[in-house]
Amino acid sequence: MKVEIVRDTGTGYFGTTTARTNVPQGKKLELTMQNLCSTLGIKKIYWTISSREAKYYRPDGPYTYQ
Repeated sequence: MKVEIVRDTGTGYFGTTTARTNVPQGKKLELTMQNLCSTLGIKKIYWTISSREAKYYRPDGPYTYQ
């Protein structure tokens, strides 16, 4: 199953986690998320940019940005 990553069209406040990790946020992270979501039957992953230019992702459903 192909999982698509698309920019979220919502605006305003969104919740995120504050944990810091050494995981790079490049193509490797996106491929890992796509593989996991594919296994869980999630077809879309939304991404957005924070006010500090950090990129956050959220799987389709009742989840928060991480």
